[in-house]
Amino acid sequence: MLDLFFLAGLPYVAVFTMVVGSIYRFNSNRFSYSALSSQFLENDKVFWGSLPWHLGLGIVFFGHLIAFLFPRFWQNLTSGGTVVILIESTGLAAAVACFIGLLVLFIRRLFTSRIQAVTSTMDLVILLLLLVQIVLGILTAVLYPWGSSWAPGTMSPYLWSLVSFSPNIAFVENLPIIVKLHLIFAWVIVLLIPFSRLVHAFSLPFRYFTRPPQVVIWNRRK
Repeated sequence: MLDLFFLAGLPYVAVFTMVVGSIYRFNSNRFSYSALSSQFLENDKVFWGSLPWHLGLGIVFFGHLIAFLFPRFWQNLTSGGTVVILIESTGLAAAVACFIGLLVLFIRRLFTSRIQAVTSTMDLVILLLLLVQIVLGILTAVLYPWGSSWAPGTMSPYLWSLVSFSPNIAFVENLPIIVKLHLIFAWVIVLLIPFSRLVHAFSLPFRYFTRPPQVVIWNRRK
């Protein structure tokens, strides 16, 4: 019963909440529809945290996305041992970079006084959830290797069954608990997107290419 709720019910609740909540937030509080950057308040740590976090996340995300959208292509690609080792090594390195970058950002939120002033409880909750999610992903890669080979036969058909509104949890219900927790935490994070800074992922900064230059003048006392 728990598997049915977390693997079949929660995904639809999460996606519905994400879509409706994000649209509502955009219409009701458009200013908050961003990352609410704190770079002006503290720049050094945010650079060393943001760079590995976003770079590693991009590699991991697009690797998962390709495996989901093109499972047969991915299966053919990972049929050779050398390619699998290369993909697994790259993915694991990217996940470790994600973890290090996010840990820096988390510590920055906890111990930098200027950043504490603009940090909400939801910021800390999201950072903690993302850290746990990355750790679960790394544990999956280490304890159950060659996921790039077995995922197209488990994760991909499971996700496609959700897309086709005929959820079939048989593809994933017998997977190890760490792998299932990795899935569940992903849906929880999706659920919380409209209520956090993560909503900025839907706000593409195309307007920055056309807007006039912004001049920042610091007003300091002598």
